[in-house]
Amino acid sequence: MKKKILNKKIIIIGIFILLVFSLGIFINNAFFKPTKLNAFIAAKIYKSPANTAFEDDNFYRCVVDAYNSGKASNEQVAYGHSLTDEELESIETLSCGSRTDTIHNINGIHYLTGLKTLVLNFAYLDSDEQSEFVLDLIEFKNLKTLSLYSVSGITKINIGNNDSLKTINLFQYGLNEINLGDLPNLTSISIEGDLTNDINVTGAPKLEVLKLEEAGGILTEEGIYNIDVTKNPELTELVVEGNNISTIDVTNNLKLTELILNNNNLSELDVTNNPNLFKLDARNNNISSINLTNNLELTHLLLDNNTIEKIDLSNNRKLNQLFIRDNNLSEINLENCAELTEALLSNNKIELIKVANSVSVIDLSNNKLNNVDFESNDFRTLLVDNNNLSELDIEHMTKLVLLQARDNKISTIDLSSAIDLAHLVLDNNNIQELDLDNNINLITLELSNNDIRELNLTQNVNLNLLYLNGNNNLKKVIVDDIQNIHDFKIEMTDKIIGYRNIEKTISVSDYIENIKEIDESKIKIYFNNKFLEPPIIQFDNIGLTQFSRNGIYFYNNTNEMYGNLNINYDLYVLDLTSDVYTINNDEGYIDIGDERITNDIIENLNVNYGDIQIKNNKLQILFEDELIKEFDIVTTYEEKININDFEISNSINDEAKWFNGYRGNISFNISSDDIQDFSNFDIKVLKDENEINDFHITKSQTSDILNVNISSLVSTNPNIFETGNYVINIYINENLIILKEFEIHEPIKITDIQIEDMIINYRDSSISIDYDILPKNATNKNLTFTIDDTSIAQLDIYNKIHPQTVGQTKLTLIAQDGSDIEKQVNISINDFGFAQHTFKIDYNNKIIRKINAKLSYSDFVNKFIKQDLLTFGIYSNEEEINNTDYISTNSILKSNFNGVNNNFTMIVDGDLNGDGLANAADIIFMKRYILGKNTLDDILFTAGDIDENNSVNATDIIYLKRYILGKTDNVWGS
Repeated sequence: MKKKILNKKIIIIGIFILLVFSLGIFINNAFFKPTKLNAFIAAKIYKSPANTAFEDDNFYRCVVDAYNSGKASNEQVAYGHSLTDEELESIETLSCGSRTDTIHNINGIHYLTGLKTLVLNFAYLDSDEQSEFVLDLIEFKNLKTLSLYSVSGITKINIGNNDSLKTINLFQYGLNEINLGDLPNLTSISIEGDLTNDINVTGAPKLEVLKLEEAGGILTEEGIYNIDVTKNPELTELVVEGNNISTIDVTNNLKLTELILNNNNLSELDVTNNPNLFKLDARNNNISSINLTNNLELTHLLLDNNTIEKIDLSNNRKLNQLFIRDNNLSEINLENCAELTEALLSNNKIELIKVANSVSVIDLSNNKLNNVDFESNDFRTLLVDNNNLSELDIEHMTKLVLLQARDNKISTIDLSSAIDLAHLVLDNNNIQELDLDNNINLITLELSNNDIRELNLTQNVNLNLLYLNGNNNLKKVIVDDIQNIHDFKIEMTDKIIGYRNIEKTISVSDYIENIKEIDESKIKIYFNNKFLEPPIIQFDNIGLTQFSRNGIYFYNNTNEMYGNLNINYDLYVLDLTSDVYTINNDEGYIDIGDERITNDIIENLNVNYGDIQIKNNKLQILFEDELIKEFDIVTTYEEKININDFEISNSINDEAKWFNGYRGNISFNISSDDIQDFSNFDIKVLKDENEINDFHITKSQTSDILNVNISSLVSTNPNIFETGNYVINIYINENLIILKEFEIHEPIKITDIQIEDMIINYRDSSISIDYDILPKNATNKNLTFTIDDTSIAQLDIYNKIHPQTVGQTKLTLIAQDGSDIEKQVNISINDFGFAQHTFKIDYNNKIIRKINAKLSYSDFVNKFIKQDLLTFGIYSNEEEINNTDYISTNSILKSNFNGVNNNFTMIVDGDLNGDGLANAADIIFMKRYILGKNTLDDILFTAGDIDENNSVNATDIIYLKRYILGKTDNVWGS
């Protein structure tokens, strides 16, 4: 009996050993195949003590928080507590990850098989030791919601069969594959990222939303090639944009309301079985025809950049927005589209079109229209560029704001009803006359290359852009009453402004003062063709004029540049051979007829492949010694009497305005080629049309030049000029020969100087003073700077501060415009122990930036030369990082020098998720911020503002993308 029992025990032990051995083989084969991929193993198969499974403290803290959630305080556990297997399996919701508590490892997640909701944000799992990561969720049978946002490193997700799963949201870059099994209750999938393998959703019969956006992603251009939705009859929204789909079958998706397939390779698309469709976007494919007769609910149709030749929209009465640009349409009928408001149909071959009355915006540019019938339409925007139109009837259009009809054959057009017209573009037509008196809201006027003879713009007071080049018969342009211009551009190729057959010259100085706050050039003259007649331009009262290779620049009496003309020469026309050519601007005009100037011009200008010369009072252009072009030189005054060097001495001259309240005299010189004796010479001065006699004139003649000085214009206050309009009349033999007009304005005085107390590192060589003057258009922004104690700090001639020793002093800024504005701030010279470094340190706000990504603690120390007494450590989440750890945005450098502690926040440019890297996860941050989907605090905003222009925009993303792709060594592009 005992022997039998013993034999049974031996048999049982043998069976047990065999089972264990078999199980080991099964586990080894099924879960531990040789691979560099690290997979999460299901809890029922792989058991290890829970307290040793979690390798990332931030992740384990998140797990503990999830366990404690909803429990009474006496039932909660501390972070140091080791959760049991049962406790871990009881967790139903796990939401982990933030910019400040970055997770680098999620080992241990396989114990959480009871999860119903799994949310992981901002985790970084692709460390150097673990370059690829597989997230295996096959054993998570209770999971209902899966959401991953910027969890870099995951290349593959296994979900398998799951009866509970309802929602999948993945905002991931670097994800190659997602494996789905039978998911009978899944209703929504949204994936944005670098999905390179096809996705199988045939096991999700209740799927309602499927979004595969930008699967080509940022780091790859592949995307998916096939998607089968024939087994998803409940589908209402399908988005598969930016992939490589060549065919798709949606005939079984009767409930589909939104279909987005733009940027694929589709050659055909059948939507006849989708009666509920209200939005269809199939732009940028190769579709040649499409049947929309059954899509009665369609409101938005976007088919740009396909090859469609014909389309029937007679049944689409609810259509509101229509984009079919860049196709092959020859005709289109939109009369039945009673709710259509916008129709963009440019770049087709349209010869015939009918439009519903509801349309407000229409673009028919670059088609083959010979005539159009818009008698029933009252467009707000009408674009018909580059057609064959000889006439355009818009007499009934009262709502028109933008009319663009360049490159047609239009000779006349009636704009009298278009009282709201703001932008009119009629370049390259045959227009001779144009009445714009009713178009008082006109802002943009482009009439290049027409046959305009005369143009009256006196009613167009809002005009700020005018193109008139190519109107060779132009005789007169009247623009006297334009006062509110902000952006005045003249593009010319011929004799337009200032040429002798123009009756009224446009005065540049009228507009300079209105554009003073704009840095870019607002006045441009282009010589677009070979051997053109250079325009002769008159400039009034603009002081010094400087010619350089890039253009003409205007300076006031204090040598501040306040305006410029960019002259862009054609390769074959004028070229400035000297670096700088400067003349004093006599009366303020450039008179090529003055031989003193023309000789200098000849010396400093030449023509590529040709020459320029002045001969017989004509300017001639020669090519290989052959006369190519010749034209008369314009002189300004028939009597050739000029006022030179006109100025109010000791006054402030800002943008060609003379200001009240500054002491000084009016002085100028008079010269003439014909008059040598100025003895019979008289001057009368008028202020606001009233003659003034209480002034003193002194005259002295040197050679052929008369020097004049006028003082004491106002007897009650003889050294101060009052505001007003002045005219100086000059007489010879009692005949009025010349007059000079000028105006004295009230100055705009400084109201405030904004500056903060300054903290300066003693070991920095020089520091610029950062301040703002209000208002920004103050007339005289000159300040005096003084430092109380020059033994602490000193100022150089550029008003930069040079620390002398550690200590405290004060900096005083005083306005020089008589406003009595004064601001005093404290200067603290401290020794932080930082001797030499390559970083950018703000000692006021205790910030260190210009730190490159992937910079370890030890590499940082090597780039940072410090004093022997300086000690510091770098901390993340209150824990000091190791020598090999990367410095990340929001890390804290804690320093001590001579017993003084300082904490500096560190910013790694391009690192917005706080992992010390600059990668695709950070691009996601920036992109969502730009789209208004999230916000950035000051530190993260600074990290994202790579080009330091006080904004986070697409340019910063480009910098970061180039760095990620290895095209630059750092995010700044160097």
